[in-house]
Amino acid sequence: MRARRLAWAATAMAAGIGGVLAYTVARVQGRAQGDVEDFLASAPPQERPVVVAGASIVRGRASVDFVQMLRERFPSRTCVNAGVNGNVVWELLQRTDRIIACRPSQVVILIGTNDVQASLTPDATRSTRESKRLPEDPSLGWYAACLRDTVVRLQGAGASVALCSLPPIGQDLAAPVNAVVREANSAIHEVCIETGAAYLPCYDGLTDLLSCHGATAGPG
Repeated sequence: MRARRLAWAATAMAAGIGGVLAYTVARVQGRAQGDVEDFLASAPPQERPVVVAGASIVRGRASVDFVQMLRERFPSRTCVNAGVNGNVVWELLQRTDRIIACRPSQVVILIGTNDVQASLTPDATRSTRESKRLPEDPSLGWYAACLRDTVVRLQGAGASVALCSLPPIGQDLAAPVNAVVREANSAIHEVCIETGAAYLPCYDGLTDLLSCHGATAGPG
């Protein structure tokens, strides 16, 4: 009898965990509030919108939705969420036309964490290229070239562009991955200098916050 109760308990626990995982996956993969498709399907506002473009950090389904925070802070502006989970910058470049279709006055771009992770090891590079069917191996040089092309296309459509530096990955700022993040941020800064895009120092703001809390040697 006890074994049977334990079996039922284990089955119920497994079902519960499965349900939580399914809910979490569905939530993370859900559409962002006020995304590009919503915007293009609605009546255009009188003023041109601000589009925030990037990957999952922008989409805000797996983390804080900072685009919604912008809407709340600047209620007179229309902010469109153009974040797509898992995107590398080449994928953002491929969907630039949809962003341009929104006729944005400004575009804020935060993308590159997935590019950094894809460049860390040969296995990660190969896996990312194959799964995303990229035309070449992910590298910081190609990342900078695709980012520059994205900025130029958006500027050519009449949008002002701002590029965010990448946030640290984990709290351990001395970790090898954050050395690569800093290299990517140097590349972002160079693209800003070359194109005239604004540079938004997210990395510096977040590392200052970690330093204030004595948390720069936490989990990697």
